Amino acid sequence: VDARKVPYGKADLEALLEGASTIVSARGKKTAVFDLMGGTDPADLVKELLGRTGNLRAPAARLGKTWLVGWGEPAWTEILRV
Repeated sequence: VDARKVPYGKADLEALLEGASTIVSARGKKTAVFDLMGGTDPADLVKELLGRTGNLRAPAARLGKTWLVGWGEPAWTEILRV
């Protein structure tokens, strides 16, 4: 989905993340990993996943039960390693 045409905000996160077990949030060299099965604080997720505009940070991809949000080459390389 093109986020410029269909933005995802705070109200959309619950439905968007349904069925996911892990979220990897990348910001440059910093990476945060959230285990959704382990009781992650929703406020921390919102802070990590939404950008300044209040919409889901880009790029964002769902790979099975894992979401990768934001750009950080080390995180993307690790997740997409074949």
